[in-house]
Amino acid sequence: MIQIKTRLAHMMYLCLAFIFIPAGAALSQQIINTDDGDDIVLPETLSLEDAIRIGLEQNFGILIAKNEAEIARRQHTIGNAGFLPVMDLNAAMIESEDDITTIAGGSRSETLVRDLDRGASVDLGWTIFDGLRMFTSYSRLGELRRLGEVESQIQVENTITDITNAYFNIVRTEKQLEVFENSVETSRERRRIARDKYELGSGSEYDLLLARTDFNADSAAVVREEVELNDARLQFIRLLNLPANVDLNVISEIELVERLDFEEIYRATLSENRGLEAARLQRSVAGLELTESRQQLLPTVEFQAGYGIDRDLQRRPESVDSRTDYWYYGLTARFNIFNGFNTSREIQTARIQRKNSELALQEQQKFLETVIAGEYRNYESTRSLIELEMENLSLAERTLEIALERFSLGTTTSLELRESQRNLLDTETRLISAQFEAKLAETELLRLSGRLIQQFAE
Repeated sequence: MIQIKTRLAHMMYLCLAFIFIPAGAALSQQIINTDDGDDIVLPETLSLEDAIRIGLEQNFGILIAKNEAEIARRQHTIGNAGFLPVMDLNAAMIESEDDITTIAGGSRSETLVRDLDRGASVDLGWTIFDGLRMFTSYSRLGELRRLGEVESQIQVENTITDITNAYFNIVRTEKQLEVFENSVETSRERRRIARDKYELGSGSEYDLLLARTDFNADSAAVVREEVELNDARLQFIRLLNLPANVDLNVISEIELVERLDFEEIYRATLSENRGLEAARLQRSVAGLELTESRQQLLPTVEFQAGYGIDRDLQRRPESVDSRTDYWYYGLTARFNIFNGFNTSREIQTARIQRKNSELALQEQQKFLETVIAGEYRNYESTRSLIELEMENLSLAERTLEIALERFSLGTTTSLELRESQRNLLDTETRLISAQFEAKLAETELLRLSGRLIQQFAE
């Protein structure tokens, strides 16, 4: 009977859990109303993936870059390149009134003439040959379109990098705050032991005052770290374009991906880096602009055709109404002989711009080669530091435990205990800094090699 009641109670508990746990989970989420009317649901603990997803949707820089890429896409048309004809519809109505005075044989007469001229025409103009500039122009617009897409991807990469760094800066600051709070607890215990010893007569007032001073110093460090944490949160919120009063909780761990290989990262950077790709496209655009400038030296052939109606109504003592229908077509060829050396100047300027684009590409390549080597050294160094500081941490924790035991027994001084405490604090701080710096270096290597946008944006 007892077992049956127990099972029934267990089943009732499960039913209540299924009913109330989802409701509680819903209450743990935050719903943010955005300017465009779409709501953003923030989980209780925001992962890095969630933060990047929100940032890619809300960040102003990305929205502007996408609009710029859309403008470049819309510019890439055959009409903008000059392939299509131009057709105009023209209409006009002109009314005039003339008072004509005639003097003949001593007699004078006046005649009022009213003239109403109305006309309409459809005119077609089509450039059928312009030295092949329209083909070059279309290719240049295509390169500009691809350049706009790459620059948009660069903005996405930079935003992901900023969000990642800001996210783990919060994690770093929270872990550092936890270290300072643990130090305060150690100082509080030390102060209690010093006070008990002083009251029992086995301790000195100097040790008690020193313990109180160190406790206050550690408490002040906690307050300063809380201010830094608040600043880190505000910076993160600004990147996500969220209200300043939103409450965000992050996952308090700094996890690194599998160890990156230098040769693989180096090859990927030279082939996939979007800054390098943008420099190549800018060189291509400069080369096409030089070709367009040279093609101005060739003749231009245009085709014109049209149809029009012209009606003239004159009101004299007798009315005269005339109408003219006309149409036309023909070819016009133009060849510039001299225009003040402007074409030559444009060609020389375009040649210099192409040379500058080649130099910029070479500079970007050398810059990436240097940066990737230095960043990878930082990455390797910080990962080695993490392993070393992890070992130091276990040693420092054990040292502090022994120092506290010996201080409570009176076999060590307050200064020696404080030194052990500081050693643990410094070790934990170095470990957190090494983890954070390794994550920054890892993120930068992924950005340079083009893997960051593949990891988060797709």
